[in-house]
Amino acid sequence: MTKDGRYRKILMVNPQVQRKILGLAALFPALITTLHLIIQKFILESLTDRLSALLANEEQSKDVILIIEQMGLAMNLGVLMISIISVVIIYTVGVRLTHKIAGPITAAMNYLERIKNEGVTGPLRFRDGDDFNELSASLNETLLYLGLKYNQKIEKEITKN
Repeated sequence: MTKDGRYRKILMVNPQVQRKILGLAALFPALITTLHLIIQKFILESLTDRLSALLANEEQSKDVILIIEQMGLAMNLGVLMISIISVVIIYTVGVRLTHKIAGPITAAMNYLERIKNEGVTGPLRFRDGDDFNELSASLNETLLYLGLKYNQKIEKEITKN
């Protein structure tokens, strides 16, 4: 706990940290795309220079170079679209996964805080599809066990008196 009594934010729950991690993950396709475009530009320039030297007819050379440049542009657009789609998929999947992990942890922390303040008010339940369902089952079993032990202790004290 921190000085003011609140729990620290878990990294997966903290939206700023989540954005930074997912932003770094999304940078990977962007870097690969940039590298691909630089290499492709170098290859196309080299190819057009060689073809210009090989073709004797200047008009024919211009046509071939134009076709190569159009193919390069089409490839660039394709790579750019794949990169954008990759970034969107990485970010979406990342947000969903971190929520599936952070949601149960937050729910368990809130549940334990509620028990501390109000006592047991019911079983802990997670959303459908969340991870850590074993955690909720284990917490519920533990609380049931502790409740039974507490009741047995009270019964023993009553029968003593």
